[in-house]
Amino acid sequence: MHSSNRRRAVLLTAAVAAVLAVAAVTAIVVRSGGSHTSPPGPTVTVANVDGIAIPTREFALYLEQDRAAVFAYFQQNFGTQDSKGFWTTRFGGQTPTARLRSAALSDAAHTTVEFALAFKYKLVRSPAYAAFLSAWSAENQRRRSAIANQQPIYGPQQYTEANYLTYVLGNLGPELQDKLVADGTFDPSDANLQAYYLKHVGDFSGGRVGPMPARFDFAKEQVRLAYLNAQYTTLTNRLANSATVSTTQHMRQLIESGCISAGGCSSAHTASVGT
Repeated sequence: MHSSNRRRAVLLTAAVAAVLAVAAVTAIVVRSGGSHTSPPGPTVTVANVDGIAIPTREFALYLEQDRAAVFAYFQQNFGTQDSKGFWTTRFGGQTPTARLRSAALSDAAHTTVEFALAFKYKLVRSPAYAAFLSAWSAENQRRRSAIANQQPIYGPQQYTEANYLTYVLGNLGPELQDKLVADGTFDPSDANLQAYYLKHVGDFSGGRVGPMPARFDFAKEQVRLAYLNAQYTTLTNRLANSATVSTTQHMRQLIESGCISAGGCSSAHTASVGT
């Protein structure tokens, strides 16, 4: 009887020891594997620009578009090479991850002030990114329907999210310039165009813009386009630089997830919207 009890006690002790050993090994594996924090969901707000929310999926686009330029900056200035710890190592007092985050926030500010301007002039129904996503989905659906009905379309059969954002912003620029001329914000008078032309005369000769004569009367339309584009760039830069930009607690979650270092934050916005 006593012998049987002793055997059961020994077996129970061994089983408990085995469980504890497995738990210890598991804990070591988890710790050595790094953070298991997941990035915030695609619609979660990670930043705000003048009170307008920047969701994860939008911010991820800017991270991806700025990633190569940030890597090139550290390579050129510090002679760095891509490595396992590159994105979290300090060079000159700054990590590549911090610089990439800053660049993406700058992009977010520029895009948001442009959408806010477009909303002011009734060119878009809302400055929020959700409205852009809705327009993207509708445009891709229109293209699918046109193809199914053997109707012609111009451009790609389907836009990616990033490509459609570039396309929309590219179209909004000239439309906003017209609105800003109409309300007197921009003044493309002959006097202003001639002053701009004389300051940038080299841009309208020698083939940098095109093989056009240097005379103002021949180059006037090109001068007007360049002048308005310069005015628009100055305006949007000023608005973006003066915008109130803040981040939420979810930005820290995004960073701690490691997706900025790994280059996988875009996987947070693989929802089917627009496709």
